[in-house]
Amino acid sequence: MNKIISVESAKFPVSLHNIGTLTGYNVVNSERSSVVIGDFDGQKNILGVHSSKYSLIENAMLFDVIEEVLANYPVSYSVQVSTFGMMQFNIQVKFSNFSRRIGNVNDSVECAFNFRNGYDGKLKFGLHGVATKKKSNVQQAYRLSVYRQICTNGLHGWVDESISYDQYVSELKKNSAGKKVEKYWQHSNLVETKENLNYTQKHSGIDIPKFKEQLVQSIDSLVCLYQNAVDGCSNTIKTYDEMALHNIFNAPDFLKNLTEKIGTNHLPAKLHEDIIQIMSKEQKQIGADGPNAWLLYNGINRALIGSGKTIPQTLQADEFAFNAILEEVYA
Repeated sequence: MNKIISVESAKFPVSLHNIGTLTGYNVVNSERSSVVIGDFDGQKNILGVHSSKYSLIENAMLFDVIEEVLANYPVSYSVQVSTFGMMQFNIQVKFSNFSRRIGNVNDSVECAFNFRNGYDGKLKFGLHGVATKKKSNVQQAYRLSVYRQICTNGLHGWVDESISYDQYVSELKKNSAGKKVEKYWQHSNLVETKENLNYTQKHSGIDIPKFKEQLVQSIDSLVCLYQNAVDGCSNTIKTYDEMALHNIFNAPDFLKNLTEKIGTNHLPAKLHEDIIQIMSKEQKQIGADGPNAWLLYNGINRALIGSGKTIPQTLQADEFAFNAILEEVYA
């Protein structure tokens, strides 16, 4: 299960070692010749066994880059870290000087961006907000992440911000559930000078100094994306408003249909009861007239976080559910 830890806890010393050097044995299998060792809880822990090509991206370096870049902007922010077994990490950077009400009730969101990093080899490095498609003529898509003030759960905002809102809705209607809206990506004026901004990066053969330069560029772009939201130009927040206006009259049936669309691996039926309970509690908490798609999505998001899924599994299920819900909203 994912749990919240402090930034200092996530910065524990971590290092990459050759298994042969550690054991004195000859390592024949080069695909399993390196180990990541982390020093926490008063002992050294083996976090992952990797090939000789594995590149170690340290959490401590990520925090340093975040601090370095944001020091150049007049923004207030905080950092929240969640972990799966001290092997996978989601690092959420929250801007705290802007909020936006969703719908017509007491429910507000603030902007954020999210890193994910891992030491176990099961999680690629990722920066939510900047996506690169190598097979497309267009290289980047940009997405806003937010978090809700009433419960601080992070939402990853699976909406492309580099296209117009009308284009996004048009493509959403064309796509089937579980597929990303990724056609017609366009460079906006905001980011047209940025290049090679990677959304995901395998831990293999990385030039760390160059990688850090790319991170700086990426975070610069995401701060600009945040400023777009401040200025009222956010596809993501517009979709949240539409979700809040979409009433759900039979939540159990809606969830059942949703599970059929995206699969039980992503949204197990055993989570339905928790989702409905979360939705009902938040409906009263924010004073909503009744269940709606926005509350349902947040119930799914929170239930997935507590479901025992790994960070990659949680993110994938969250994205599939988000797109499937919006298909119903814009149908």
